[in-house]
Amino acid sequence: MYDPDHHIIEVGENIASVCQRFLESGMTKEQVAIRMDVSLAYVENCLEGRDLK
Repeated sequence: MYDPDHHIIEVGENIASVCQRFLESGMTKEQVAIRMDVSLAYVENCLEGRDLK
């Protein structure tokens, strides 16, 4: 997206929201992990709201 002065505006989404959206679309946790190139444990922690650092 660009602002009126043609500067790029980057729009981001919370990683936990991305995991949840993929699951709600019918993907399994394993498929989400593959799609996001992260471990299954990372996806599970993300969905449980754990600190991801």
